[in-house]
Amino acid sequence: MSSVSAVNTLLSGSSTTTSPTDISSILAAEVGATTPGIDVTAAVAAAIYADRAPERIWQADQTTLTSQATGLTAIQTATAALETDMQSLNTLAGPLAARTVTSSNTSDLNATAATGTVAGVHTVVINNLASTGAWYSDLETSPTVTLASSSMTLATVAGGTVTIATGSGAAGDNLNGLATAINGANLGVTATVVSDTTGSRLAIIANTSGTAADFSVTSTNYTGTSWTSPDIPTGGTLGANSITLTIGGTPTTIATTSGETYAQLATAINGMDLGVTATAGSDANGTNLTIASTGTTPFTINEPAFGFTQAVAAANASLTVDGVPIQSATNTVTGAIPGVTLSLLGSSLGSPISLTVASDAGQV
Repeated sequence: MSSVSAVNTLLSGSSTTTSPTDISSILAAEVGATTPGIDVTAAVAAAIYADRAPERIWQADQTTLTSQATGLTAIQTATAALETDMQSLNTLAGPLAARTVTSSNTSDLNATAATGTVAGVHTVVINNLASTGAWYSDLETSPTVTLASSSMTLATVAGGTVTIATGSGAAGDNLNGLATAINGANLGVTATVVSDTTGSRLAIIANTSGTAADFSVTSTNYTGTSWTSPDIPTGGTLGANSITLTIGGTPTTIATTSGETYAQLATAINGMDLGVTATAGSDANGTNLTIASTGTTPFTINEPAFGFTQAVAAANASLTVDGVPIQSATNTVTGAIPGVTLSLLGSSLGSPISLTVASDAGQV
């Protein structure tokens, strides 16, 4: 029975006897309670819930508005990103101007292209790479052993020259002192002492590659009737080099090969019948070579106090680009193709390499 029906029943009931109205029952029936009395907590909660109906509507609206604001913020962020990308696409230095370079022979040639470089296909032939000049000395027993008394001259293609005396009390007293003196001259080369189980050498290397940075090592020629070479360690051998003997105004060049001994060199000289006698000897410091005139005629020899071998001759890189000959002091070549930097890695031995400059679709 509904509360309304219950109330109506109580009010319309007939009785011949007058009795007081049961307000408690009426209220219980009104609120749907099964027992008389008022549930104040429930009544208050129901009243508050009813009063807060507009607030609940506002809360739902607030949730919807927050969700909409989040969505609009996401749209704004995406729109800003799109605007930035479109502005980038619309600039001369943007992705549309980005370039890639493809080489048909990446073992010998790689390249990069600047933004906006004209697209196209180019043909490159690499004849030889650029190299760095280098020399090294004959072996000495150690970096601190005293060198024979003489002098050496280092001259660069650029015009720099330094002459350093060797021997006891000189700037080049030993290999360490010689390296210090060479480096102190600031001629664009670096001298270092390299030691291994066979002995020590002086290595001199140009600081940059190309023929313009090349240099030579010579010594003051000896003139007289008897000359003795510097010692090399016992059991050691000579490097690839040459000496020139000038007797009576006639020069004769004798080449040495890597691994050759002083005894073998003496045999070669004696077999030339030059008017001198060559003898291989030894002392406490190792083995040496003595050359003496067979008469009284003096001779001139260009062998320094200790020999130097040219390990690498400096050279420019040589290549052709689209048939045009190019020389470069380094193996990084710019200017041969506008906007393109070539990285030479090897000689193509006359075989053409195809270099393709194209738009970088990945950037777009």
